[in-house]
Amino acid sequence: MIGCHLGESKAPIETQNPPPVRYAEHTLPVSLNWRDVIEGMHLVGPMKMLAMNSQALVVSPEKVHLRVPVQAFDTQRNRFKLSDHLTQYFGMFCQVTFEVGPLSEITVADKVRQERAQEQAALVQRFRQNEWVHYVLRLFQADLDEGSVQKRVTLS
Repeated sequence: MIGCHLGESKAPIETQNPPPVRYAEHTLPVSLNWRDVIEGMHLVGPMKMLAMNSQALVVSPEKVHLRVPVQAFDTQRNRFKLSDHLTQYFGMFCQVTFEVGPLSEITVADKVRQERAQEQAALVQRFRQNEWVHYVLRLFQADLDEGSVQKRVTLS
């Protein structure tokens, strides 16, 4: 590129354009499902809460439009931070916009809560069917506290 200083009659000065902005090498994800995008970005803290409690109206590599249930979520800082995460995830600039209003669909957070409740109910059911558990409950004339039933953690 050839440039010239204003107000000077000197010969043009050769200048180079700055190198183009390079984003992380990332192929376009197979799914544009909002839950898959959230999991792929590995969000934590408030950004994860915001993303999971929003309704995705538009999800594309260029733009994400979310409906948020609370006006306080609709901030410039939240838009910029989420845009940064999405830009890294998609490998290209991604604009984020919010609209405030009632959610008309189930959010990712609601779906995760439902899945955990179903998993817990299935775990309690399997626990109740265990003969050893029946024996201990009868022996001590006890009731099962369903909230105390947890998956067994095995160390490898």
